[in-house]
Amino acid sequence: MNKAPRVAVSAAIFFGNKILLVKRGTKPSKGMWAFPGGKVKYWENLVEALKREIKEEVGLDITPICLYRIAEIFCEETKQHFLIAVFLARADRGELILNPEEVEDAVWASLSKALKYNLTKSTRIMIESLLSLKNLPELLLKPKVYSLGQKPVSILNFC
Repeated sequence: MNKAPRVAVSAAIFFGNKILLVKRGTKPSKGMWAFPGGKVKYWENLVEALKREIKEEVGLDITPICLYRIAEIFCEETKQHFLIAVFLARADRGELILNPEEVEDAVWASLSKALKYNLTKSTRIMIESLLSLKNLPELLLKPKVYSLGQKPVSILNFC
């Protein structure tokens, strides 16, 4: 068993005024709804990992806007500890190509309707916090993730 926390990424992806939710096809939280994302590979920066994971899971190219929050999850189901960098992102198209090995289903939903799904605890908290943002529409217009610089240093600003 890995004793160190796993680093992962996910994104609240917007297409118009809808947010993308995926029904998880794997543990942890199989069958629950969450933002798409996954684990960061060794020597991969967070934005590279985010773009790769979203492409693999739902077939979308995205524009990361900013780093929104860090979720720390202690998963009893798998006995794993995760640190998840949660981004805000924008999709240029709404058509999805689901990877059936990772995703059972996906839906574009308004933020308020998204709360009606069987969400993971961290996803519910993120959506509730997004509902309280007064400047969300303006925030989604201008990406703040312009450049990550070069390895070995990468600095991301929060929204």
